[in-house]
Amino acid sequence: MLTYLWAHYTYEGTPFDMWLKASFHTQRSYYDRVVHFAFGLFWTYPFRELLTRAAALRGFWSYIIPVAVCFSCSACFEIIEMGAAFVAGQKGLEYVGLQGDVFDTQKDMGLGLAGAVISMCMLAWVLWRKKVKKRQ
Repeated sequence: MLTYLWAHYTYEGTPFDMWLKASFHTQRSYYDRVVHFAFGLFWTYPFRELLTRAAALRGFWSYIIPVAVCFSCSACFEIIEMGAAFVAGQKGLEYVGLQGDVFDTQKDMGLGLAGAVISMCMLAWVLWRKKVKKRQ
């Protein structure tokens, strides 16, 4: 039932987007940008945990590879989204929600990358602080 209630919304029509527009007095929908940033921010850590536990990955690469995975997932989603828009015609273009911004795809992927980098930098800083306190 809940899926049915939310499935009919486009990016520009979600209640959260209405709140964003009213709170920040914007005409453009920034909901998809918030979602892409949150994807990078919140999914990088689980990817890192999976890699450190399943592949015993340690050190520098345990921070870089999860960022690359999140970035590539963002890119794959944007490719699939554009393919769906191409196949669906006008309804697909409404779903994608470019809103006249030809660089929307690149900005979305960039925000996913920014969220992933911030997540891994925060984690590296927390683990570094823990290591420093342990030495004292």
